[in-house]
Amino acid sequence: MDQELLKKVLACKTVDARSAAARVVSDSHENISNAFDLLKVAALDEHPRVRTEALRGLSFFPTGDAAAVVLESLKKPEDYYTRYTGEAALGANINGWRTAYLKGELAKDDASKKLVDGLIALDKKGAQIGRAHV
Repeated sequence: MDQELLKKVLACKTVDARSAAARVVSDSHENISNAFDLLKVAALDEHPRVRTEALRGLSFFPTGDAAAVVLESLKKPEDYYTRYTGEAALGANINGWRTAYLKGELAKDDASKKLVDGLIALDKKGAQIGRAHV
């Protein structure tokens, strides 16, 4: 994978090219040594389509650092797909970032706290429902 070319395409003027490059990084993240860094940049892109692709890619990184990038991305103007993908990325990796949140290292603004608290509440509710059916 030509990582320099990916960096160039992620920085080009054309939205379609940037979003396609973000998708390539997402789909090939295991073969790209700096995939997280590339997705981090794309997650803060001016266009929601690029951010959506980057947020999907960040869902493959179950860490507090990835969750912080997702939350930062969701502060930008969004559309339905960006919001949905960001929330799904956080929800998929709740075990990877919950400790950082409980330590106060994540979601320091009110909007992020509200989102994260809601995801944790849903996770607890889902666990309770799951135990009731066992």
